[in-house]
Amino acid sequence: MLPPLLQSLRIPVIASPMLIASYPELVLAQCKAGIVGAFPALNARPSAQLDDWLVQIDEALAAHRMAHPGEPIGPYAVNQICHQSNGRLEADMRICLDRHVPLWITSLRAPPREIVDEVHRYGGVIIHDVTTIRHAEKALEAGVDGLILVAAGAGGHAGTLSPFALVSEVRRMHAGLLVLSGAIANGDAIAAALALGADAAYIGTRFLASHEANVVEGYKQTLVDAHAADIIYTDAFTGVHGNYLRQSIEAAGLDPRNLPRAEGAAIDFSGDGGVKQWRDIWGAGQGVGTIDAVLGAGEIVAQLEREFHAARARLLRVAAPLGHDTAGAAFRSTSLPLPGLPSPVAFLGPSGSYTEEAMRTRVALSDETLACESIDEIFAALADGRARAAIVPIENSSEGAVVRTVDRLLDTHTSITGEIVIPVSHCLLSMQPDLTSIDTVIAHPHALAQCRQWLATHLPHARLEEASSNSAAVRSSVNARGSAAIAGERTAAQYGLRIAARAIQDRPDNHTRFLVLGGAAPRPTGRDRTSLVVRLAHSVGSLARVFDAIAQCGVSVLWLEPRPLRGESWAYWFFVDVAGHRDEPPVAAALDALGAVAEEVYVLGAYPRDEGAASASLILSPETEDVPC
Repeated sequence: MLPPLLQSLRIPVIASPMLIASYPELVLAQCKAGIVGAFPALNARPSAQLDDWLVQIDEALAAHRMAHPGEPIGPYAVNQICHQSNGRLEADMRICLDRHVPLWITSLRAPPREIVDEVHRYGGVIIHDVTTIRHAEKALEAGVDGLILVAAGAGGHAGTLSPFALVSEVRRMHAGLLVLSGAIANGDAIAAALALGADAAYIGTRFLASHEANVVEGYKQTLVDAHAADIIYTDAFTGVHGNYLRQSIEAAGLDPRNLPRAEGAAIDFSGDGGVKQWRDIWGAGQGVGTIDAVLGAGEIVAQLEREFHAARARLLRVAAPLGHDTAGAAFRSTSLPLPGLPSPVAFLGPSGSYTEEAMRTRVALSDETLACESIDEIFAALADGRARAAIVPIENSSEGAVVRTVDRLLDTHTSITGEIVIPVSHCLLSMQPDLTSIDTVIAHPHALAQCRQWLATHLPHARLEEASSNSAAVRSSVNARGSAAIAGERTAAQYGLRIAARAIQDRPDNHTRFLVLGGAAPRPTGRDRTSLVVRLAHSVGSLARVFDAIAQCGVSVLWLEPRPLRGESWAYWFFVDVAGHRDEPPVAAALDALGAVAEEVYVLGAYPRDEGAASASLILSPETEDVPC
């Protein structure tokens, strides 16, 4: 699965770091377009220029985030070539460690374990590219977070294994991040990579034909004119097999069908070898046949996004005949959003909130959304038509009900069509260098409550300030001297903040349950929840009679939340969740029985239970004692 650093991408794409071609101009254009931009450290020559490039990229992305809040902006990555001929490697890695480069891509040899540990200490992510199963095993032994699987058809140094074989076999030993490389140059191939079991696609050749790529125009035009059959796989130029454009080989006076081993063709990254005999031999992947024009990197990403979502829609149509559960499970496992919500979809914003994170399990990045400042605004947007669906928090495993959501549901009887449960791991985010510089902590009231013990221990003198959401807290803290915010790890990357502390919640099993409002009513699945509102007479035993009516039908009560009935002292509404679907006989019978003992009963919705929920259910038997109400 994608780590938090990569969960805010516009599409799940990491741009390949290309020797010579990937300079800061291309990297920044890719990041601003919402994907990961990447470059090899060796492209910065002399070595001292690497630090300058990192400062340039960090400052440009920070300014872009401030000017475009809420826009998906990708992190950048630096490629470290760990080959023995790379005499700069140690110095380059030290520069990247000092600058806290967010994403590392290592290649040609697994990175040293001590480097992996240092990257992890500041919250960075490190992935390694491999062409064989054995290389994958060695990289995982070194402790990397993920693997780039370079399959047959990739540009530059490529493997020979089919992506079907490579992904399937590596997935058996690694459940974490997998990125697939190999002839991926359009949105159809991105969707296919995810359906195959990868978490993201690795794309290089398509960005060679971009305005920002640091290659000659003849190279770009050749890519536009080329087809897959023009790609030659050989080790003649570097001693390592790779894919190259036939046209460039012929232009160098060589016969692609009879390539002699070039003198001194052993791979060499020292930079001391003078002019290379193969400097004008151009690498490219077999996906060249899908490149129709030289475009800006932003235009390329927009085109990839359109193609990706069109391909996703086709996959959904193909999967639909398999049934709801099968299709839904398949798409959840491949990071493809589940279908079914009309747009715009309202959520508790601004961008970067846990509510947005929950929403993104059901809504594609290209779908229209509406960030609201409060729960009240979400319900107002549904009522006045600005939104056609919404995601709202309803319950936290540590702090209980989100009361404002419960009250608005009781007031409006808004239809519930689903639930989403996500783990919540809070981080302390700040621009400050250390904890001693923090005098104010800003967060949503629930987040402050969930972290009260940690805050009392580590920041006992800090002032605690409430915000409408955790992402709103982050925005408030960005320019506030001495302040920090509590939010998720992915929000740090989105707003350019450092992570001062991780997992600061007092309970490790911290989850929040969200409700999906609006959209089509789902059919029974066999693992459902029905939400209803019950008003009782103010009399002894009235609540017990409700429990008894439900228990007599063998139905479990999953959740119960009382709320005062306005205008009538000591009278209550009860928000009740029961196990099962309203159309199933046991639940239908329980609803009929409730109608006989309660003043009012409203069914808000019946929908599939998110199996991530750890809800305790209470089965009430006929022997349940009366409970005074």
